Amino acid sequence: MAKPDSTEDQTNRPDTLAAIRSAFAFMSVFPVGSQHQFEPRVLAAAIKWYPLVGLVIGACLFVFASISPFSVALTSALLLLLAVGLTGALHLDGVADCADAWVGGLGSREKTLQIMKDPHSGPMAVVVITLLLLVKYAALLEIVRFGFLELLVIAPLLGRLCVMGLMATTQYVGSGMIGASINLAPTSQLMVSSFFALVAVLVVLPEWQVVALIVAAIIVTSLLRNLMIQRIGGFTGDCAGCVIEFCEVMIFLLGILVL
Repeated sequence: MAKPDSTEDQTNRPDTLAAIRSAFAFMSVFPVGSQHQFEPRVLAAAIKWYPLVGLVIGACLFVFASISPFSVALTSALLLLLAVGLTGALHLDGVADCADAWVGGLGSREKTLQIMKDPHSGPMAVVVITLLLLVKYAALLEIVRFGFLELLVIAPLLGRLCVMGLMATTQYVGSGMIGASINLAPTSQLMVSSFFALVAVLVVLPEWQVVALIVAAIIVTSLLRNLMIQRIGGFTGDCAGCVIEFCEVMIFLLGILVL
């Protein structure tokens, strides 16, 4: 496992509302007031609420797709815009950094991590982001056209659930406040939260197709995790963004097939 359970005293743990507000402040652009905290202790408690952020984002996409008066093409484009806007393009930034780092790193752990820290985007980042958004838009076209709107909720939820699993089982090799917060998050707590989130999904949507989507998300996360471990020995915040984006795309594509 990535880390032992925290022995932090219960009285020193942040309250649930503070953790939820920090999760939304960090992972989205939803207004949560000016009192949210980004200190490691609060961010650690916020990790288990990441799936809730995905659920709310998915609900917003679902509502918009349900009431949109526009054509299928325009609705799909606006859905893509809304999905990117609600996250502040945070996860796409991670995809861009990883694309440059994996190609420019030339197999070197040190060089890969160094490129990931560079705020500038190279040609590979532009190519990967363009292709990713193109595939996502095409998938949204099919989802809206055939009415598979439940995928708009399932994909963001499972994407962030997979990130929570990644954080619980993989060493963080970045630096700064995010790394400190992940190290403070008890592994067992994240695993229990992941389990109950999966059970909740299956209770609400007990179809075999949803089970297939969950299995696909786990497989995608496992494959990406192995690539991260082989190259840099763990994961960074940028890598977590990649997991969310690629899981969402895979769930859209597979969901179109099985639904």
